[in-house]
Amino acid sequence: MYITKGMLAAGLAALLLTASAAGCSSKKDEGASGGSSTASHTSASAPASAGGASEGSTLYKDGSYTAEGDYDDQGYKTVVTATVKDGRLASLSCDQVTADGGSKKELSQSGAYGMKEKGGAAAEWHEEVAAFEAAAVEKGLDNIPTGSDGKTDAISGCTIAVSEFISLARQALDKAK
Repeated sequence: MYITKGMLAAGLAALLLTASAAGCSSKKDEGASGGSSTASHTSASAPASAGGASEGSTLYKDGSYTAEGDYDDQGYKTVVTATVKDGRLASLSCDQVTADGGSKKELSQSGAYGMKEKGGAAAEWHEEVAAFEAAAVEKGLDNIPTGSDGKTDAISGCTIAVSEFISLARQALDKAK
């Protein structure tokens, strides 16, 4: 496999960010912001100490926690599942689904959504969501600022609006306290 300087630098930056975030954050999660949603939870163990990078000393119970938004004018509802392991945010899964169960992530992965082809984007929707999911775990939700349009400049390769993902991830993590 051929490794470029950029790939090496990105890998080292992620490693340093993860290592530094593991022990030096003390800011407590402020919780979710407005909007209606539903949340569900599957717990695997008792409360553990030490939250994720942005969640500071918040206690989280291991398990998977889901929060859902409302349907938008295009017929999609945002669904975010946060998985907590050893008291920390271990993974985040974000998708938008239709009432009949269709998944925007799956549509994008199959090539049918066509954000690059139809919209001139640099990456497909599922690739941009994956960049957000990874950054949320590595950087912490509080370290991903958004503008009034819901987008962020803090994540390379992510041009989609992420504010609803952040809000719902916080709601899901609130269920883990």
